[in-house]
Amino acid sequence: MPVNPVDAKKLATEKNTTDLRQMLEQSDELMRVVMEKGDMETAEKAAQEAAAAAAALIVRKQGGVRELAKRVRERVAGEKDDAEDENTQPTTGDAGQ
Repeated sequence: MPVNPVDAKKLATEKNTTDLRQMLEQSDELMRVVMEKGDMETAEKAAQEAAAAAAALIVRKQGGVRELAKRVRERVAGEKDDAEDENTQPTTGDAGQ
């Protein structure tokens, strides 16, 4: 589930940078622990919290919602390029023999 930029901006104004970093670290640690236990649903929730905190940090420290949107566009474009590269690479195997 993507992070809503409005929510990220709201979180950025409600919390200071230190609080956001602590929130990010705690979410990452929780995610790691619950993944080790095999609870993927809780790990996904922790990942969502970490993403929200990271987005709020970008909004707070890097120039607002526009910078967040720019980073999202760059990441999506990069993932598309990676997926296209994977699709165009020649496959090897015994199928042609």
